Amino acid sequence: MQNLVTKYKGKDVAFLFVNTWENGKEEDIFKKVSAYITDKKFDFNVVFDSKTEVVTSYKVNGIPTRVVIDKNGTILAYDYSNTDIAAIIDEQLK
Repeated sequence: MQNLVTKYKGKDVAFLFVNTWENGKEEDIFKKVSAYITDKKFDFNVVFDSKTEVVTSYKVNGIPTRVVIDKNGTILAYDYSNTDIAAIIDEQLK
């Protein structure tokens, strides 16, 4: 996912990464995930879904789940596989 974030940096594309289904105290989870992102030098933000509102709203059944949504809120891709997300994004940027 970092490769996609880098590829589309400065373009009209936004990425939202969601951390959910973690066991433990919210504060401890935040520290652990923040340290992981820093250690890996990831260049993206993560939303913490401690109340599982995001996964419930999008009916997520497994991790990772990738959802591509256009500017109008239409879901263009929803999967757990290797769909070419870059091709979907490129098509939207035309």
